[in-house]
Amino acid sequence: MASSSTQTLYRFLINSAIQRCRSSNRLCRVSIVVKRCLDLDLRISVSDTGDMIDLSEFQVLGNHEFCGLWDGVLSIATTDVHEKEIYNYRVDAFQTTSASKFVRLPSTLKKSVEFRQVLWYFPPCWFFVNFGNCVLGNEWLFNLSGTDVSLTTKDDKDICVAWMMQFCRKMLILKIPSITVELIVEHMVGSTSSDTLVLASEGVTLPLSTSNIERLSLGMEDYVFKHRNSTDMGCWRCYPNRENLKIGTGLAYEMENLPNDNQMVEAVIVVATVPDYSESDCSLDSVAKVLYFENFVPCSMPTALLGSLARINWKDYGLAIKSHLVDDHGDAVIEWENLQPFTTVELALHCYHKKVKKLGTHKKRLPERSLVKNAMKLSLDDLKAKYPGLFLSPHAVKIKKHVPELSRTIAGLILSSNDDHFTKECAVLLGIQPSDLGKEGRVESCVRERIMSIIEMNDINPRKRGREEANLLFHEGGGNSGDDEGECLYENDYDDASLSQSRT
Repeated sequence: MASSSTQTLYRFLINSAIQRCRSSNRLCRVSIVVKRCLDLDLRISVSDTGDMIDLSEFQVLGNHEFCGLWDGVLSIATTDVHEKEIYNYRVDAFQTTSASKFVRLPSTLKKSVEFRQVLWYFPPCWFFVNFGNCVLGNEWLFNLSGTDVSLTTKDDKDICVAWMMQFCRKMLILKIPSITVELIVEHMVGSTSSDTLVLASEGVTLPLSTSNIERLSLGMEDYVFKHRNSTDMGCWRCYPNRENLKIGTGLAYEMENLPNDNQMVEAVIVVATVPDYSESDCSLDSVAKVLYFENFVPCSMPTALLGSLARINWKDYGLAIKSHLVDDHGDAVIEWENLQPFTTVELALHCYHKKVKKLGTHKKRLPERSLVKNAMKLSLDDLKAKYPGLFLSPHAVKIKKHVPELSRTIAGLILSSNDDHFTKECAVLLGIQPSDLGKEGRVESCVRERIMSIIEMNDINPRKRGREEANLLFHEGGGNSGDDEGECLYENDYDDASLSQSRT
């Protein structure tokens, strides 16, 4: 049975490969290969076409408890575009001294190495070039770089592959630019065969100008559309179109070290509603996992960061958290309270540094809790601003109940007036023709729409509105009042320690 410790090891190796690809600033591929050896052990290989490896990355691997599933040995082959050799190493993570931990083995000339597949870019499209088992003797193929890290474990193959598939499918959500990720399972039944279970290549097909938060937003759409990645195709029965998905995004980042080494936190919230649940046999519930990523890799969410999310006043956005916890698998779980029927709410957080840091060369620190909180609040503000009237605070909902009676009263005052100048001015302010004043319900309808618009605008956080003052009901162009009473209705709990913004 696979243990959480070996899963942590696999996550570390994949993370290391992703960071080497990011630092290379070129098109790269990460391949994860799982196969059963003749002695029934499981052989795991993580390879990438990024920068040459730095062995200091493996200093963080110590003698953890692996339940006898791993002997601590890693086999590494690495090279760079300017090297004519592939350098081989044996790493024993359980050793305490560098001399015994890192052992250099004889190198291999590149021209004698067999490559199965190389990913090339020819504008405007990406495609694979298969070389089979040919020897790469052409000079233009010498400019290859990358790393292969392999190990042998006694993990259960089915459980290991299931975990790998879930992990790689989460990476699909990020739509990482310039990096493809594939999971290959090799079989040893009769003749050797292999299956590619996951191929994450959608990120390289998007325009390079697509920002990371836009990619995350698109990935979350697909995630919800596929019922949390439980299906390969979108569920058209539940979501006949994507108008049923309401999405808010928020971005927060440190002011310090801007713009080179600042820490970024992106948040995406998706509220999905099934229009006609009676025709669907899919299951919906009020419990959701918070998808958490660090430096473009899925990770377990720290309890402290989940606590920061729980301290947000969700009721200001028409939502409420019933309970929250980090389960035994390291997944953050939120149970929503009083959701509308056939509605789900999904959250995603991505924390990363714009400048790639080499693993093992710096002390890992948690993202600032204020950044995480601010990013999520900005995504909620964005959601409320893009979908007026759907995510109102309890205070706004309470006022909204009085709108019909208030609009009838104001309409009655206008229509009962004998002052033609007054009624014409009211018609202009309401945006209707004076001749329409006599139409049944016309004035009341316009007043009601104006009042609802003001309630919705004033319900948006003042930070999002640029600290505008409360809007007047009858002011051309949606102007502002001359006092500052409206501002005290809102609590501005955004932290000044970070610079935050939202993107639509």
